[in-house]
Amino acid sequence: MIRWTLADVARALGAELRGVRGAARIAGVAVDSREVRGGELFFALPGSASDGHRYVGPALRAGAIAAVVAAGRVAELNRSIADAPLLVVPDTLAGLQRLAAAYRRALRARVVAVLGSNGKTTTKAMIDHVLRASLRGTASPGSFNNHVGVPRTLLAADEDDEYLVAEIGTNTRGEVAALAAIVQPEIAVITSIAEEHLEGLGDLAGVLEEQTAVFESMQPGAVAIVCQQPAELRRRAAARGLRAVTFGGPQADVPLRAVRVAGTTLHCTIGDCDAFCLPGPATHNASNAAAAAAVAAQFGIGLPEVARRLRDFRPPKMRMQVVRRDGLTVLHDAYNANPASMRAALDALAAMPAAGRRIAVLGMMAELGERAPRLHEQVARHLTRCGIDEVILVGQAGVWMGRVLDEAGQPYQTVADAAEAGRRLAAMLRPGDVVLLKASRAVALEQAFEALGALRPAASSGPGGSTG
Repeated sequence: MIRWTLADVARALGAELRGVRGAARIAGVAVDSREVRGGELFFALPGSASDGHRYVGPALRAGAIAAVVAAGRVAELNRSIADAPLLVVPDTLAGLQRLAAAYRRALRARVVAVLGSNGKTTTKAMIDHVLRASLRGTASPGSFNNHVGVPRTLLAADEDDEYLVAEIGTNTRGEVAALAAIVQPEIAVITSIAEEHLEGLGDLAGVLEEQTAVFESMQPGAVAIVCQQPAELRRRAAARGLRAVTFGGPQADVPLRAVRVAGTTLHCTIGDCDAFCLPGPATHNASNAAAAAAVAAQFGIGLPEVARRLRDFRPPKMRMQVVRRDGLTVLHDAYNANPASMRAALDALAAMPAAGRRIAVLGMMAELGERAPRLHEQVARHLTRCGIDEVILVGQAGVWMGRVLDEAGQPYQTVADAAEAGRRLAAMLRPGDVVLLKASRAVALEQAFEALGALRPAASSGPGGSTG
């Protein structure tokens, strides 16, 4: 965690110090006054719902050593906070990013950036899990992958860390380039290229262009670890003078040779090591494990040791979590969704052993622009081939996917929102059922999962029996 003096911070930001001693040392940074514990430097960030400048007083009263504020807001602050300890900058968000970039240059850690259309949070967690067993390091908490989260990840690192894993997300053009310029990775991982955030990125070519923008921030000789397809990933990395390492395909540098599901365990062979065992039925996690193994190799950790360390890995919250409760099995994968991840989740549900029914609760895939109806229809066609017994479609997904399911004769129900989906599930579930929850984050499908907390499933009328 950054522990620079206020004078150090002021120099990095080009800030004006007011009412503070420059020799005072900070105990980290905070962007939420409720997170201040004492000694942190509070950044008053603008926001769509609220503005951090309104909370400078509460942050200082909670123990913040000083607040970073915008020059245009100082006059109004001084009316309510006499002699407040301030660092005054033109723009507080730009200041947070500038401080993170300066601090990154002081780190001795090897910095790994993780990007991609699918699997980046799980891959980041796998990399951290493997490296943490023998090295000191820091990784992005949760999905700290945007213009605020990435700087906070860097500023949470210690100067003597040996590695740092930063997740980089995007939903519009230019975000990867801006964030990668702050992160300056020595190793970049691109987990996949798929249709995502098309409102901002346009099409698959736009996704590829955006994700590979990370290469522009890397020095020649740095390592680009990329999925085997599309082959353009390797070509673009090589064109930048990077050392490209592919993973996942059978002909990749780190090949994925065999994948099978036994019960609720995923078994796979990576390279010549057949000892990889991961929790859950999500076969796409085999590719994520191969990416993590490729990163581990850069730190001198071989495949057998990676396999050993991943045996006790658990997926991040709401990312293909396997939760067992009162005779039910829930695949909780409701953090986000795009067409590729939706198909993978349906395949995982189809692969799960089920004494009862397989039930899919699906919500909309957001930010797909004008192609949204067609892409939802494609996922619906895939669903009809997966042997799903019951389908609940939430909101707009019922309109776009329902047309295809009607044509295929696939039974389904529609509900207005996630809360109603939870109530519908509570009325229909029986012991032995396996439920998939999958949608984009905006659908808040975790509400349906929470509705299962107090659920005691009704007595079964037998596997596959009617719920009436």
